[in-house]
Amino acid sequence: LELVTDRKNKEALNLHSSFGEILDEINKSLLESGVFIAFDKNLMIISPPLTINEEQLVGAFTAINIALSAAER
Repeated sequence: LELVTDRKNKEALNLHSSFGEILDEINKSLLESGVFIAFDKNLMIISPPLTINEEQLVGAFTAINIALSAAER
């Protein structure tokens, strides 16, 4: 999942600005929800285990949506 500063121009999120703090908040929120996400520059790498069931997958993506929505404010 690519993180951008503006959805229209799709400018990559600059991790060396205050946006780095936002990524920390996203990561903290996800870890508290039991979801581990790897970051590489402005990319969120979502790699669920092969044995994940539908309920767990929905829960993980719900947690991701909540964390991103909170960070967007």
